[in-house]
Amino acid sequence: MRAPGCAGDDYLRLAAGELDFAVYGKLKPWDHAPGALLVAEAGGVARHLDGDPYDPTGRTKGPILSATDAGTWQRLAAVLAGVPAPG
Repeated sequence: MRAPGCAGDDYLRLAAGELDFAVYGKLKPWDHAPGALLVAEAGGVARHLDGDPYDPTGRTKGPILSATDAGTWQRLAAVLAGVPAPG
């Protein structure tokens, strides 16, 4: 059974391709620095909704959207921003 909202578990599942994305509002570096690196090494992305990469140095720019690839991240970021999907 999976703990709801467990970033450590979510990042492992993202890297393994078991999840397509995850969104986090709490930005504690111990929750996201290792996971963001793990997802990036697996070909995914972890960025703030404005497109800037996650920065564990303590700046808080709003939620982090992590996804298994850049295309998925872009589509979800557009949806979260309220931008209509192309086509």
